[in-house]
Amino acid sequence: MGVAACVITPFLFCVQGASGPQGYVYSSYSGSAVQVLAWYFVSFKIKTSYDLVEVDFYPALSSNTKGSLLTRVFNDGPCINGSKASTCVRPVSYAGGAAVTIPPSDFSNTTGGTDFVPAVTTVYSVCASGWAILGELDKYVPLAATRFRDVTCTSDGVTWTLLGTQGEKVSVRATDSACLKKATVRHSWQL
Repeated sequence: MGVAACVITPFLFCVQGASGPQGYVYSSYSGSAVQVLAWYFVSFKIKTSYDLVEVDFYPALSSNTKGSLLTRVFNDGPCINGSKASTCVRPVSYAGGAAVTIPPSDFSNTTGGTDFVPAVTTVYSVCASGWAILGELDKYVPLAATRFRDVTCTSDGVTWTLLGTQGEKVSVRATDSACLKKATVRHSWQL
């Protein structure tokens, strides 16, 4: 019996006009409704950037999560071992009520009549210690339930169980968001 890669919650924001995005945004998450590891926003046909606000998150942001989130757009800059964490993730800002900005879509790949080039924006929960597990950043769903189990925040970091095949090399990234500008990305665990 298989386990779903993430909980699929196909919420679609397609409100046209000033109050919604000029395009499509689907959302999903991994973890549980009680402990969300990450929220995923898949967008396409977005003409201009769109600011998501607190009410756009499901499950809802808790009082513990507000102010302790990181965001990353898939394939948006390097996130390699030893690099500054600020090159691959950014803290979420609640200035003016905006939490996360969905980038405009790339309309350059419109061959064959398609303009469905997705942008995947991931929003990560951060532990009270300041550490966040970012997961496998070469995957659209970096913290899939089929790979990551028992994610636990500790007083000085975060622990998890990684599932895979024996001998498999897996690049998992984690960072300390408390000192984001000088913190480095850590990865490379072997099963």
